[in-house]
Amino acid sequence: MLESFAKDPLTKGLPESLVLQLKRFITSLTEEGYSDQTALAKLRLLTKLGQWLGRNRLSITNLDEQLVGAFLKHRKRVQLGNAKTLQQFLDHLRKSGVVPDREMAPDQSPLAGLVNRYERRLAKGTSRSARRSALPQRPWRQT
Repeated sequence: MLESFAKDPLTKGLPESLVLQLKRFITSLTEEGYSDQTALAKLRLLTKLGQWLGRNRLSITNLDEQLVGAFLKHRKRVQLGNAKTLQQFLDHLRKSGVVPDREMAPDQSPLAGLVNRYERRLAKGTSRSARRSALPQRPWRQT
């Protein structure tokens, strides 16, 4: 399958940078033991993603979970496994340095607030005990 990848009509008209990443992704799938049939199904979905990005004047460097969600909403027919394939490709792009890592929003939940206060309190207690241990021992005080 990889021998004819560059000449594949599926990848025709896609940006060279995307075709290169698709080839690397499909190679990694093959190395992980995916069948050629499964890899081809994933390639078909990803080329449709590439065409959709092109129509919307976006590149793969813009790809994130939000765009993946928009692409899935745009599709008339979403098959089981499409979201997983897109997440796999996004993870591949992140590992390759093409797409930046996902920025995690700070946790603003009440539980996170309690944990933060608890950690600050522990840090204060630790610094007090560290100061106490730096003081000379009083021989008249029993420990």
